[in-house]
Amino acid sequence: MRIVDMPRGTGKTYQLAQVSEEKNIPIIIADNLTKKLLLKKYPNAHFMSWQEYSHLSCYGKPIDILIDEFPSVLKEIFKDSVILAATYSSEDQYNDEPFLVQAYKSEVDKKKQYLQR
Repeated sequence: MRIVDMPRGTGKTYQLAQVSEEKNIPIIIADNLTKKLLLKKYPNAHFMSWQEYSHLSCYGKPIDILIDEFPSVLKEIFKDSVILAATYSSEDQYNDEPFLVQAYKSEVDKKKQYLQR
């Protein structure tokens, strides 16, 4: 699993939507209202609320998924609880640089070049 930690408004959801469209991978989101809003912006991406995902049978669940705004999804799943902490080990099968971080760095470089003109 890759954790993509980039500032707000830097295109994380846009990048996920592109991957979703190209590879037909669902993006799990917090709720159906968010799904409606995102589908207006990215009509060709495949968004699914965590509730929809949880109701799929084990044979119908996709192997690969993307999650947009992971903390929001966790808050929806554990509504009655306060999540005090969570851990993550970076030494997993994806120890390379996250794929969205590469796109973010590319955008930052473009902005720097533009500002240096």
